[in-house]
Amino acid sequence: MVHAIGLLFDVDSGLTFLNTFTSYSQSKPDASESTYDRITRETAFNVIEAVQGDLTKLPPPLGSPTPLAFISCAEAGWPDVQFGDRVEAVAPEWLVRYLAAKRAVEAKLMGSGKLRPIMFRPSLIWSWDKFDVLPVIPVFNIASALGVPFVDKTIRVEVRGIALGLGLGLGLGLGTIRVEVSRTLARTLCLTLTLTRNLTLTRNLTLTRTRTRTLNPNSKP
Repeated sequence: MVHAIGLLFDVDSGLTFLNTFTSYSQSKPDASESTYDRITRETAFNVIEAVQGDLTKLPPPLGSPTPLAFISCAEAGWPDVQFGDRVEAVAPEWLVRYLAAKRAVEAKLMGSGKLRPIMFRPSLIWSWDKFDVLPVIPVFNIASALGVPFVDKTIRVEVRGIALGLGLGLGLGLGTIRVEVSRTLARTLCLTLTLTRNLTLTRNLTLTRTRTRTLNPNSKP
């Protein structure tokens, strides 16, 4: 199960027009209801409480926890990195509310006995076909490469998807996953698939040669 509902600029930010730029689907927030609290926190809480209230699901050790991945954000971890608290202290009001909603969900997940939570904390998520956001990518990546502690490297949407699937499949949980861990998960899956494909090709080639020699004993190996 994955919760990926959210928006960067809510109706109270005064910046909803920027969602056309930041949102891949070019979302248009509802003028009366699209707040961070309602879109991010309430929807996630509804999922968590639905699982918690399901009497057929028993908490460990009597039952297996339900895996749930939540797409948080890298900035939710600012209190844990150098200068992060100072940056947040001067952050605009809308960003403070955005982070509060993300952290509220993270805290709720960690307090659930019937869930196996994985909190993904990506930086800016991008795709090659979202041209208008591409010029911003180097800014984040260069800052991260220079060692700015409160800026994480950007991540492609495909890499995030692979990391989500592998994270849930491997049974990861009870913690947060930052960008570099997501990249590692994606690379691990790609390497595994490559090795599996190569082994399959080698096995098929060996079987073909074996069958050829069986049918024609005089053939050269």
